[in-house]
Amino acid sequence: MDRIIQSPGKYIQGAGAIKRLGDYLKPLAERWLVVGDKFVLGFAEEMLRKSLADAGLAAEIAPFGGECSHNEINRLRDIAGNAKCTAVLGIGGGKTLDTAKALAHFMNVPVAIAPPSPPPMHRAARCR
Repeated sequence: MDRIIQSPGKYIQGAGAIKRLGDYLKPLAERWLVVGDKFVLGFAEEMLRKSLADAGLAAEIAPFGGECSHNEINRLRDIAGNAKCTAVLGIGGGKTLDTAKALAHFMNVPVAIAPPSPPPMHRAARCR
């Protein structure tokens, strides 16, 4: 039986990686809709804006509405369309990232996700 493992094209991890995020995103698109939960945007928005701007990328920041739903995806799609975004970056927790991935799917554009820290199961695995 064949086994197929599907994973991201790139996985980047490291202290301060968010400061270099624009460099990693640049090959994918020039205009990004950044979907972030309000908590994460509270401490990361300035770094995100700087990282993308330093790489010559445009960013439209859209706070996540709290639920992954058709209404939320349509709201974000309107924002992306008005800003002429050609890719989606999700930053935050599970619902935020799920919404960003669904939005990119429906828009047929590249998506990148940036969880602010490794998932709890990964942190626990490091404690052994």
